[in-house]
Amino acid sequence: MGNSSSCGKNLRGMLGLSESASDAEILLAVKTLVEHDNSAKVSGSKISLEHMLGVFDALPSAFIITDSELQVWYCNKLASELCGLKFADIQDSSLYTVTPFLKACDDFISPLVKSGRTDTLLRKSLDIPGGSRVFDITVSPLSSEEGGGAVIRLDDVTQIEAKEERLRNAEKMEAMGTLAGGIAHDFNNIISAISGFTEMAMTGIAPGSSPYVSMQNVLAACGRAKELTGQILSFSRKSKQQSHPLKMSLAVKEVLRLISAIIPAKIKIRQELYDSESMVMAEPSDIHKVIMNLCTNAVHAMRECNQGMLSVSLSKISASVISLECSGAISSTDMLKLSVTDTGHGMSRDTIDKIFTPFFTTKKEGEGTGLGLSILKETVTRLKGDITVQSEPGRGTCFNVYLPVYSSPVASLPETSAVHVSHSGGLRILFVDDEEILLHLSRLMLQSMAHSTITASSSTEALEIF
Repeated sequence: MGNSSSCGKNLRGMLGLSESASDAEILLAVKTLVEHDNSAKVSGSKISLEHMLGVFDALPSAFIITDSELQVWYCNKLASELCGLKFADIQDSSLYTVTPFLKACDDFISPLVKSGRTDTLLRKSLDIPGGSRVFDITVSPLSSEEGGGAVIRLDDVTQIEAKEERLRNAEKMEAMGTLAGGIAHDFNNIISAISGFTEMAMTGIAPGSSPYVSMQNVLAACGRAKELTGQILSFSRKSKQQSHPLKMSLAVKEVLRLISAIIPAKIKIRQELYDSESMVMAEPSDIHKVIMNLCTNAVHAMRECNQGMLSVSLSKISASVISLECSGAISSTDMLKLSVTDTGHGMSRDTIDKIFTPFFTTKKEGEGTGLGLSILKETVTRLKGDITVQSEPGRGTCFNVYLPVYSSPVASLPETSAVHVSHSGGLRILFVDDEEILLHLSRLMLQSMAHSTITASSSTEALEIF
């Protein structure tokens, strides 16, 4: 921005214009030079036209000047590069002939040129030679006294748009996390009611009978549903978590249970946990995100395959062989190696070199932000680990994550005594819950144990009863 402002200010000064002069006024002054001779007396000094246009070429915006019929008579260097043509091939040509990517903006450009309205902005994605980019397009019409036509300015705002999109996605994810957490909490209450009433019904049925077995299957399904809702709740929590020793094997199993519920049936999961006891020092959410991201990408790579295999392995690598497997600057200690392998389409060497670059993605538009692997790389580095990739086109991909083994002794947790409810009856119990169906369930279960049960649906009501 500093260079742009400096160039613009110097150019206005050389042309004898005020600092508030518009793009159209600047280019009109340049047009006067072009239409007359190769030099001009400007602000008391003689400067060459080449110098003037050189300054204009240094501006970070693309400028195109057209007449009232949208015939191009001038453009700066950046505009020529966007067109993929030399200035000699652009001059006196139709605007949309040399800039076919602007044809999609004709409904915006033509009315402005005819009406004389100025400085109207349009942000649009354009398919320019070399790829798609997002531009802010400004049209500043020239008056009839100035010969008519317009100054069209294009500013590449692709990176700005990407950052804004990232912020919008972050806000969406936050809202979705809040919504998912609320739904999971309510769903968990429903599951509790189903499992509770099922258990009560089983007390009156002979064990081993067909109805009893069916109800056991209902309880098993409820247990699975509780695991899933527990995962959703843990991922939606916003509280800041502290790093502490955790078993990688448990995190792997947890993520695989979650992802197995959403992947296509044609993709099978194979887990090989050769080390089930070693721990790493990390926030649980970080480890979950690393494993989930790698598994999600692997599944995505196999979605067009007739069959696929997602392999996840965990093993301990001694410090003596770490340098042979990874090149990152990691600590000289034993490492846990997490490998996530797919049988998908694989990647070329050129793609592998770019996958950790922010905003780079091989997915279709709308399917990914290009941030997942860059964030994953940052997370692994922060945990003093490393990540490597092996892949070939048509032969699948393998990501290896190395994290230091936590070797400090873990303090034993103090023993806690469980609270048991007497089954012999005789207790007076106050049960509080805001779910009416759970109140009803709890009342029936406690009364079946011969306890005197009082229920309340709010803390205020419970306090009044108490």
